[in-house]
Amino acid sequence: MNLIALELTECRTTFMVLLIVCPVMLWFCGKKKWLSVYLFTMLGILLTLVLFGESLDFLPRIDLIRHDFAKRMSIWSGAIGSIMDAPWFGRGYNTYARIHDLYGSYSIAKHSHNLLLELLMDFGFVGTAVLLGYFAINVGKIIRLHRSHKCHQRYALTVSVIVCVLLHGLLDISMLWPQTGLLVIYIVGFSTEYDKQHIFGTDRRHEIFALHARSIQAKEPIL
Repeated sequence: MNLIALELTECRTTFMVLLIVCPVMLWFCGKKKWLSVYLFTMLGILLTLVLFGESLDFLPRIDLIRHDFAKRMSIWSGAIGSIMDAPWFGRGYNTYARIHDLYGSYSIAKHSHNLLLELLMDFGFVGTAVLLGYFAINVGKIIRLHRSHKCHQRYALTVSVIVCVLLHGLLDISMLWPQTGLLVIYIVGFSTEYDKQHIFGTDRRHEIFALHARSIQAKEPIL
């Protein structure tokens, strides 16, 4: 389904992200045999292209990559200028569409085509720190769940989604739209749902928080 969507949208960045994130998900899901099959398949395709392929026409809009990268440089220049002028709290959601004329940057783009620049431009250092703090707390709990041998499949999904977002965020921003942003928040925030069921419930406990674990140990009788 992703390959069909990529063919329809001609998104070069997502095409490369999909090729990279598949082995990441297979590795964290423990599908080592399928990972080997995938890597050998990719190696075979690469060798075939080197030996018999005269171009990379299978990639969308590959002939425009230099021209589009120059557009990216113009967009990033405008975004950096906006960040420098409003560093602490930014200028609000979807800033680039409103300020590109102020900095003479590429005007057709609707966003900055870089996740970090977009966050800093829209929400400033303060807002970005709040968002990164939220994700850091949840990712930290997800890692502790994984180390406690819980929720392996959700852990693999979360890691794969984060890798997708970071890779895609280098040259584009799928997170700009509400549906994708809410989806990522839901996936990364699944540890909160686990908290409600296994930590804060009246009849179930799990030593996922260090503070909670110490409180349990303090209440246990010494034999």
